[in-house]
Amino acid sequence: MEIKYEDYFSYHPGSPSFLICKKNIGRKRSGEFPAVTMHPSGYLVITVLNKKFQLHRFIWGVTRGEIPDGFCIDHIDGNKTNNLIENLRLATLSQNSWNRRKQSNGDPYFPKGICAFKSGGYVAHIQRNGRRWHKYSYDLSELMAWLNAKRADLHGSYANYG
Repeated sequence: MEIKYEDYFSYHPGSPSFLICKKNIGRKRSGEFPAVTMHPSGYLVITVLNKKFQLHRFIWGVTRGEIPDGFCIDHIDGNKTNNLIENLRLATLSQNSWNRRKQSNGDPYFPKGICAFKSGGYVAHIQRNGRRWHKYSYDLSELMAWLNAKRADLHGSYANYG
């Protein structure tokens, strides 16, 4: 028999885990807050009956139901530890990648999506569904304006300007 976790937990925004036990399960008693741990990836993890779950996915399952195939749970504000249900939304893998922060291995002096050429110019790049857009310029502010407008057009509410 498969356990329906929504029968044992309910969403509780005041709890450190954002959950409260409705019934006894494992060593947790009704009314207790389940413990969470931090995974090296930065996501919070909950362990229930010796099975580990990413907390944001578990909260979604308890409050909204099963995550459809081809979708993931996106943190709207980009903060992996902010698991308030208002900060979680369904996203395709592409949409989730649009909302990513700048890669830490990129040039720290330039905004996300902009690189410098040795010749002194810059290039802005963005993509969607395998198609790439580029713009070259010596004016960094012009490129930033173009990139922000393109992000808004292509990525909508999933755009990350940082």
